[in-house]
Parts: sequence; C-alpha cells; structure tokens
Amino acid sequence: MTLDPLSKFVLVSMSFLSQSGKVWAEPYTLIQMTGLHERTLRRKIDILVKGGYLIQDDVNKFQITGSVPGSLPNNSDSLPGSLPNNSDSLPIPYKGNGNNGIVTEPDTLSSKEVYPIESLQKHIWRRMQNHPGDPGATPEADEDSKERTDWWHLVDKKKKLDAQLENLIK
Repeated sequence: MTLDPLSKFVLVSMSFLSQSGKVWAEPYTLIQMTGLHERTLRRKIDILVKGGYLIQDDVNKFQITGSVPGSLPNNSDSLPGSLPNNSDSLPIPYKGNGNNGIVTEPDTLSSKEVYPIESLQKHIWRRMQNHPGDPGATPEADEDSKERTDWWHLVDKKKKLDAQLENLIK
C-alpha cells in the first residue's frame, strides 16, 4: 500500500514525538505540528493503522511498526539497532538511545555531550560582554570589588568548560 504525502507527514510527525516507536500524542499536538484539521488527521491515522504502519494500543496511543507488513525480513537482527515488535515480529527501526533513532558508534562524539557545554560557553561569553568587572573595562573596577570577583569566576568557568570540550574532542 502506497501512502499519500499527508499520511507520510503524519507518520513522520508521530515518529518525531518518540524515540522508542511508542507514540502517545493528543490530536491537538499533531494538529499543531502538521497544520491539518482534526478530521483529516484522524483519517490519515486510520490509513496508517489499516496499512500496518501503526498499531493502535489505546486511544491516542500507537506503536510505529516501521514498514508495511511483509516488506522487511522477520529477522530482527537484519536491521542494526532495531527492537523486536512483539505483535508481528517486525523490527522497529528505532533504538531508545536518545539520538532520535540514530545508532552511533561508541567512539563517535555525540552532540548530546557537546551541546550543553557549548550552550554554557555561549551563556558565559554573553555575561562577559561589557561586564563591569572586566580588567579592560573603562572605568576599571577595584581589585576587591564584587564585579571583579564575578569576572574572574566567569573566566574560571570558561576555562573549565573549554578543557571539558577539549577532552571530549580528543
């Protein structure tokens, strides 16, 4: 069964909400994500259920099967990172590893590790801009002032974050 573009869009939207393939989404959430009317959304979900792309567990609770039944081999080892589906033994091409289903090698640097450090670096950099405790600022703050102490605290944090990021990249 070939899916129409809107059904595919609904399936992609539902897969975006879950890393494990289990989706429990209110229609309102999917309506906001897709821009479809509720009736159209329900029709497309029915098409996905009848086509074997989704298994409906409960009201607004679905399991993404990953493909049309029979299009993939029944061997769940055939797809790397796939989880077995107990209902019809088809693999689900999602791995609950927190990377939206992308299976990464253990030695590959994850953006999940880098992003928080870069985010903190940007925050500290913004705080350091035009900071009154900056030794190069005019007028210069006293050596024992709170602003100067705060400045050096920010400098220390930035150095630690730079070292952490450098260790991750190595």
